[in-house]
Amino acid sequence: MWSTEITSSLAAIIVVGFLQSNSIQLHALLKRVIGSFIFLIPVAISIINQPNNFFKMPGFSFSIDWSVIAIVFSVIILMAVADYFMASDKENIENYPPIRSNVWSRSLLLKSTLTWAVFLVCYEMIFRGLFLFSTIEKIGLLHATLLNTVVCSLVHLMKSKREALMSIPVGLLLCYIAWKSGSFWYAAILHVALAIVHEAFSIASNPKMSFNFNTTKK
Repeated sequence: MWSTEITSSLAAIIVVGFLQSNSIQLHALLKRVIGSFIFLIPVAISIINQPNNFFKMPGFSFSIDWSVIAIVFSVIILMAVADYFMASDKENIENYPPIRSNVWSRSLLLKSTLTWAVFLVCYEMIFRGLFLFSTIEKIGLLHATLLNTVVCSLVHLMKSKREALMSIPVGLLLCYIAWKSGSFWYAAILHVALAIVHEAFSIASNPKMSFNFNTTKK
């Protein structure tokens, strides 16, 4: 029988996945803010259920793991190189960044970066924290990783087939990083870095977009 942590996490994942889909016509910044609050609901439920043990749960501790740090930095560099060459792809230009502003001011870039950071930390807190480690306890590492990756891919399918396919190797890697480090934090750091780097290259590669840090446009 699924635990409260698994059930509430899965429910939040489905709701946020639908919220982030293209069928919901809200500004990308607002979607991230709302999504962050929704992801905090399973955390709040778990804290209420076990107030003295929540932060001792597997997946929520943090310690220095140099092998994981090396993996994280290596992946960031590799993906940055890939983004440099692939950001000008037609499909990428049509869909990214999700904020379709022609002029990116310092204010807009800061808002986008901060909301990405908050949203993806909350995202990984659930996906590679509460959901992953709770399912590991129930069905073991292999099946929990496969379940996590399948759910992740299905959620991204609500946006596009490309994202659904890309989420499979990335999802497996993030699960491995979380399991190896015993913490969702490294997965969150990597996910935030990948999102910000991809967004920067997508803006720079889009002929209709540009950075203008002298403008006050929001």
